[in-house]
Amino acid sequence: MKISITKALLADIHRIAEIAAQSFPDPWTEKGFSDELTRKGALLLAAKDESGNILGYITGDADESFGYIASVAVAIFARGHGVGTLLLKGFEKMLPPSVCKITLEVRESNSPAISLYAKNGYKQIGIRKNFYGEININGMLIPRENAIVMERIIK
Repeated sequence: MKISITKALLADIHRIAEIAAQSFPDPWTEKGFSDELTRKGALLLAAKDESGNILGYITGDADESFGYIASVAVAIFARGHGVGTLLLKGFEKMLPPSVCKITLEVRESNSPAISLYAKNGYKQIGIRKNFYGEININGMLIPRENAIVMERIIK
């Protein structure tokens, strides 16, 4: 399967929001993703197969010295095929040349994501206690959770 990483378009937002809803207990909304398309410094990229189907996305920020990944998700059926790695590499390629590091937070219970980041050169640099708030989903309470802070030095 040939996968390309491109800047997301407004037409991609609905599918990106669906993938986020499959992936997170507190997903971003379509409005949140569409706002990323016009926000200064924001990057929103989509992974697409040769037919143009969206397999995943990555969004974050870039300034002149560092990049920040806010959210990454891959459609359930496309997981385990290298899409996450391609998204991370695509994000890095889109950063200004002066950027020297990328940071992110990840739920400490999200071991597949932590493994993906570690495999791609991210190292744990800290923990943010109770970073993720308590969520009530259909009467089921998901408790507060710590975030692992990770960083990749690129220069």
